[in-house]
Amino acid sequence: MKVVKITDPEIILQVRLDFLATDPLLPETDEAVLADSIRGYVSKHTAAGDSVVLAVTDGDVIVSIGFLTVTEMPPNGAVPNGRFGTLLNILTYLEHRRREYGETLVRALDEEARGLSVAILDLHATESGAPVYRGSERCRTRPMRMRLTK
Repeated sequence: MKVVKITDPEIILQVRLDFLATDPLLPETDEAVLADSIRGYVSKHTAAGDSVVLAVTDGDVIVSIGFLTVTEMPPNGAVPNGRFGTLLNILTYLEHRRREYGETLVRALDEEARGLSVAILDLHATESGAPVYRGSERCRTRPMRMRLTK
């Protein structure tokens, strides 16, 4: 098992589409239009460094993947540098679940966020994914919120 940064826009596109396919509540969308939007987002935000995609691999196979987005807001007393991060779209492929890949990925994304000086880190989790993250020492409030400490 290895954690790697994914920068290839076509790989990011495919795993993003895989993630979206897991949500039965999403409305039908023209996949070509969606693909173009995803490509635009990826090229803009990965180049700017405010979106990072990490994956857990088993050999040459991606088994789990997740996104970290970083935003900057006006600083305040609780967040003196104004840097917030969000972990989202964490997907462990069905045949690879229950092997701690998701937990490994969240820890790696947490470290990536620290390296980017993120002060507050939020995690968006589905009900089915929530048990994976509830054991984390950083997930203490509802909705799940991870706070980085120095």
